[in-house]
Amino acid sequence: SRWERKLFNYLMRLTGNREDALDLSQEAFFKAYQGLRTLEEAEKFTPWLYRFAHNLALSKFRSDSRRAGEEGAGLPAAGPSLGMRSGRRLFPLELELIVERALEELPAEQRQVILLKVHHGFKFAEIAQILSCPVSTVKSRVYAGLEQLKKSLAEDVGIRGAFQAIRE
Repeated sequence: SRWERKLFNYLMRLTGNREDALDLSQEAFFKAYQGLRTLEEAEKFTPWLYRFAHNLALSKFRSDSRRAGEEGAGLPAAGPSLGMRSGRRLFPLELELIVERALEELPAEQRQVILLKVHHGFKFAEIAQILSCPVSTVKSRVYAGLEQLKKSLAEDVGIRGAFQAIRE
């Protein structure tokens, strides 16, 4: 239960669909339970669990893409922009929605690493393990994504330098 909400939130942001996120998180926990004997280091449980979830989500998108007759296998496309919000003070919920929309506008690879880094607190090496890619790739995706978020948020709400602390 310690990881249930966090994993669900990750999958929800990844899929954009509550039912899919519930199904995938349940399946990830089931697969993790089945493979628990293969986990050699207990402190690596969280990235190991997220790896199951990540792979399951990618498999789902691939099968959905094939059924729909589309090429490629990626994450869902982003939605429309919220537009300008200048001229008045934003409430926390509005700001959260603007940030969420800005995240959705990022390319899937950047969105994934930022969700894992910022929302879930994984280290670069752990993210590389989850995504099966080099640490340098993870870092470049995080920094490029943060730069794009900074530009997008500066346009929407006039926030400048909001992501400096995340880089550290």
